[in-house]
Amino acid sequence: MSLNSDSTKMSTNSGTSHTSNTSISNIHFIEPLEPATSLDTIRAAPVTWLDHEVKAELLVLTKKLLQYDLECELWDPEDYDPFSVSLSMLEDRLRNGQFGPPASVSGSKSPSPADISNLRANIHKRTGKRAQNRPLEEFQDLYHALVAKVKDLHSQICVQVNNGFMRASGEIWYQGPTLEWFADELVEYWDILNDPEVVQPLDDAVRRANVKDLHTQMIDDHYAGKLSADDLEELSEYLYEEEKFAGIAGLVETSGWAPAMIRAWLTEKYHVLLRVEQDAEEEIARKEKEEKRRHTEFLAEAARKRKEEIQRKMEAQREATRKLAEEQKREAERAQEVKMRIQADQQLRRTFEEMMAETREKMQREREVREFRAKAKRVEEYGRQLRAFCAGSERGGSNTPTTPPAWWVYRIDV
Repeated sequence: MSLNSDSTKMSTNSGTSHTSNTSISNIHFIEPLEPATSLDTIRAAPVTWLDHEVKAELLVLTKKLLQYDLECELWDPEDYDPFSVSLSMLEDRLRNGQFGPPASVSGSKSPSPADISNLRANIHKRTGKRAQNRPLEEFQDLYHALVAKVKDLHSQICVQVNNGFMRASGEIWYQGPTLEWFADELVEYWDILNDPEVVQPLDDAVRRANVKDLHTQMIDDHYAGKLSADDLEELSEYLYEEEKFAGIAGLVETSGWAPAMIRAWLTEKYHVLLRVEQDAEEEIARKEKEEKRRHTEFLAEAARKRKEEIQRKMEAQREATRKLAEEQKREAERAQEVKMRIQADQQLRRTFEEMMAETREKMQREREVREFRAKAKRVEEYGRQLRAFCAGSERGGSNTPTTPPAWWVYRIDV
């Protein structure tokens, strides 16, 4: 019984299935799930499914259940938290290459410091394999989460329909499948999860992994001096005997557990690992925050220094501009002073020239006055002598000169 073929057929005829289910309005009771198949029954059945077929079926079941859980409008979808065990979280770890908790801390309430240190050292370790290529034993927790999810969803539908809160023909989302159809779908999933042909390969893979872990522990004890070489060889042969292998623990018997018990058990199993991972994530976040704070402070300090540098440059530029202005002012004052001196010198020169001109003019006037006075004196002397000459001539005396004096011929206008 494979979900791949049945689900494809169901999705192809979804419209027909929905119509047929909604037409059955007289069905108001949904039967509970059949009891889970015990591990003894599973281990007694022949193995027919291959490991890769089991892994593919579990991944398809998970994808469909998460999709229904997300789209259903009758209940809230499952919250995703990487540090809280859930179906989506376990699938995410498988696809991301993360490992489950080692046996030394699985379900431990007080792990040793060495175990914690080992977890921290390998916390970022990842496998390079895709989910479908990982070992089958790594799907055991996903299997248990699927069992809990199917039981939980089916029990919710039974409670709602069988108590009359909802009708079996009611849609789980708008124009989607009915509750009755979804309950039948969950029954198919339940049958797959309890099919010995599907579960036995997973149980065998878990037992082989447990044997390998025991053998590895014995080797570690040998190198730690806790186990001799002879004891190691004897215990190894004993461990790999076929009848002893049948007694090795495989899948945990959860057939009689309620969904809440399965989730609580998985939570306890992952408690230490998730706590260490969360602490590491918070430490990374704290360091990133601190680094961001330091980077912000560095940028702020760089901006402050840059601002101060710009202010210093601007201040220096202003000071240089001020000094240049003062120098230009002094130069202008000196130029003005020189100009004023030149103007003063020119004015002084003009004044001097004017004074010299006045002096020359005054001297010329004085010279002319002196000459005029000299001429006037000569004219006066000439007049006096002329009068004297004329007076002598009229008297006709013997003392009257017969010839004119020498000044007679003197030009008075010289």
